[in-house]
Amino acid sequence: MEVFNQRLEQEYNASVILTTPTVPYKAVLSSAKLIKEYREKEITIINPAQFPDKSKVTEYLEPVVLGTIITPDEFTGKIMMLCQARRAVQKNMVFIDQNRVMLKYLLPLNEIVVDFYDSLKSLSSGYASFDYEDAGYQTAELVKMDILLNGNIVEELVTIVHK
Repeated sequence: MEVFNQRLEQEYNASVILTTPTVPYKAVLSSAKLIKEYREKEITIINPAQFPDKSKVTEYLEPVVLGTIITPDEFTGKIMMLCQARRAVQKNMVFIDQNRVMLKYLLPLNEIVVDFYDSLKSLSSGYASFDYEDAGYQTAELVKMDILLNGNIVEELVTIVHK
């Protein structure tokens, strides 16, 4: 990504602002008036700047995945700590053979989209593998985090984070 950014600046004289990737969240609307306005009870939020205020919703939902990690057993402790730090819920742990273990975790998609895979590979010296599948949405305590520059909100840098 850094090479791409440098080429844009050098070849096209274009300044680029890199932002973190985001995932689609959902919000369950609280009033009949809002449901009529949006024409549905549940809205999908793709742009963090359009994140509705808590007074307008009954709950926020975040996408989750069922992740499967296969690793040599010597790295199990470190990987479990990484998953816990990413708000993961352990679903299963099976020893495949004498040396390998398979861990299954329910993880918020937002927690793995940035650098989870790199951290996993680093902790396991490159030996762990990671695969995931969609597991729907779950209720979460989410807030919109505004980034201010000289006292003004920069809409491109607004992000949604877990409370």
